[in-house]
Amino acid sequence: MSATVRMTFARTLCEAGGEAGRLIAERDWSATPLGDIAQWPQSLRTALTTILLSPVPIVMLWGEAGVMLYNDAYSVFAGGRHPQLLGSNVREGWPEVAAFNDNVMRVGLAGGTLQYRDQELTLHRHGRPEQVWMDLDYSPVLGEDGRPAGVMAIVMETTARIMADRALTAERDRLTESEARFRNMADHAPVMMWVTDPTGYCVYLNRSWRRFTGQTADEGEGFGWLDATHPDDRSMAEQAFREAVEARAPLRIEYRLRRHDGAYRWCIDAAAPRLSNDGEFLGYVGSVIDIEDRRNAEQSQRESEDRLRALTNTLPAFVWFGAPDGELHYFNDRWYEYSGQTSDQALPNGWVDILHPEDADRVAEAWARARALGTPYETECRYRRRDGAYRWYLARAEPLKAPDGQIAAWVGSSSDIHDHVTAEDQQRLLINELNHRVKNTLATVQALATQSAARGAPVAEFLDVFEGRLQSLSAAHDLLTATHWEGASLADVVDRVTGHWAAEGRLAADGPAVWLTPRQALSIAMALHELSTNALKYGALTAPAGQVTVGWQVSGERLRLHWRERGGPPVRPPERRGFGTRLLERGVGRELGADAMLVFDPDGVRFTLGLPLDARAGGAPRRD
Repeated sequence: MSATVRMTFARTLCEAGGEAGRLIAERDWSATPLGDIAQWPQSLRTALTTILLSPVPIVMLWGEAGVMLYNDAYSVFAGGRHPQLLGSNVREGWPEVAAFNDNVMRVGLAGGTLQYRDQELTLHRHGRPEQVWMDLDYSPVLGEDGRPAGVMAIVMETTARIMADRALTAERDRLTESEARFRNMADHAPVMMWVTDPTGYCVYLNRSWRRFTGQTADEGEGFGWLDATHPDDRSMAEQAFREAVEARAPLRIEYRLRRHDGAYRWCIDAAAPRLSNDGEFLGYVGSVIDIEDRRNAEQSQRESEDRLRALTNTLPAFVWFGAPDGELHYFNDRWYEYSGQTSDQALPNGWVDILHPEDADRVAEAWARARALGTPYETECRYRRRDGAYRWYLARAEPLKAPDGQIAAWVGSSSDIHDHVTAEDQQRLLINELNHRVKNTLATVQALATQSAARGAPVAEFLDVFEGRLQSLSAAHDLLTATHWEGASLADVVDRVTGHWAAEGRLAADGPAVWLTPRQALSIAMALHELSTNALKYGALTAPAGQVTVGWQVSGERLRLHWRERGGPPVRPPERRGFGTRLLERGVGRELGADAMLVFDPDGVRFTLGLPLDARAGGAPRRD
């Protein structure tokens, strides 16, 4: 064979012979009984090309040794022995059937043919013995001299068919026995049972059916069983049955069935497809159960539940029911209207999601303790409303116990007590605030009385001074009471203490709108009272032409208040610092964290008070 021919042959093997052809083309055959591939005879090349192009498993056993050359289909048959099997001697390649193959080679090289159908052999294709069956056809391949040079074997494995046939036979035997057992069992079953073929034709109705309906086996056969259904239900039952048969789907129908005494009873007819091992639809096996009593009981239960649901929905409280383990399975409509939850969100344990975070652990502990001990449950907690607000509720639950003492269910309710709790809180707050204010007021009055009497003045003078200071304190209290002690306007404080002089044209007040805290209002009112009293006794208000100016400004976060007297007698500093002077110079500043300055100018007294506008919450001073 020339190099060109050899290359052409190798290319043919690679292109047309699949994997096996490629392995043959790439292998060095010079050391084998076949010799260099370039020297292979035309008969071998032709036969090999034919084999490689065939989709049927074929192996060629060439020469006396039976060197094995095969196609891809045979490599699949060879299993784990491929590709080592390629190029081996048949006796060495399949040692477990060496005697069988010796006979094949002897007959084939002598020009004979062999044919086996469903030949049983034991082969080691995957490292273990396998029992296989095959159709084998052997025929000689002639060489260049016209004599047999090899044997061609067509190998068709029939193991799957043999096993399937055996399984089918065994299954038929089993089914025959099984059918006998089924009929015996079904005839003694307390429920009605039936069997159909693949078309839906009823081939069997058991004894319970015949006893219940009064039909004979012949009367119920085929589709005669429909004659026992209620006339109003027959069309529906027949349509549902035929649709299930067509879809090969499970069947469940409720209809009224005529009893042998003529009474109709509600029944459930249910069936499942009957399938063979390979999935073939064989028909149905079904049963019919009398549910008349159960249906009546369920109807009564539904009516009872409807009444209970309607009753719970008329109540203003949340009503809920739970299982023995405490997991809830019902809330009335009030819960969903309040919380905005759906039933899927609230049940069985999602209701805890709307508890106030500060109450969650306490409620969980109380509920767990009640469930563990089987004792009544009661707690106060806050639930979040659908708008995000929280309201207080009183939650109570009782375990319902069975005769044996075991918990059968939980029933509970939650009532809105928010207004009551809020009223109690407000009452406590009011009492505490009243107590605090009374103490503060008494302390202030005590200080006023002590300081007013400190000079040892006559009683009449003491009463006059003390009464004036109390009136100033009362005026400030009136202003604060009007605002529920949230604070007072500086302009109102000035007007309430000095308004009499302003009305006579003796005092002028001016400044922006400023809001004072209760403490600031009281202290400034007392300071203005002392300044007014001193002006009336010793200062500008003693002279007909005397004038007082009260002004205030706001700069940044500070308030500055000014008192200025003019037109009065010449002013001289007092020889002794009385209560009023000390109040103005030190008391107000210390009380308000302010800076205060009292100046006895010969032209008139001047007083300046500077205090911070601290933006604290609640009663902090603020600009209007």
